Amino acid sequence: MGKAAADLLAQALPVVFDRFHEAAAPVQRRDLDALCSAADLRGLPSVFGQLGLLRDEKGQTVFRTESGPLAEVYRRIEERFSYGETASGQYLAAEVLHAALRRALSHRQHAHPFVGTTRLPA
Repeated sequence: MGKAAADLLAQALPVVFDRFHEAAAPVQRRDLDALCSAADLRGLPSVFGQLGLLRDEKGQTVFRTESGPLAEVYRRIEERFSYGETASGQYLAAEVLHAALRRALSHRQHAHPFVGTTRLPA
């Protein structure tokens, strides 16, 4: 049963969450601890590179904020800041989750145009 469920989720998740591949690397607690305690980004565990969160800029390791998952977070921080408000972790988590749900619902409606209708087309 577990294998069948895993196979089903492997097929369904990329359809429901179109950015699933961006979070496909396993992040451990020790990876997050390393992120919070690192003096610079060069010594971070390889999982951050696998997730595409880092890039090299003139010999320096920097966060990749121009594209990918961090671009979305960075855009939300800047948007909030432009209104003179703070982008707390709680706010960012809620906003990113809502954006993912909106994309999933939009994708589902485009993939299945008759979802939610009471009549089938003639």
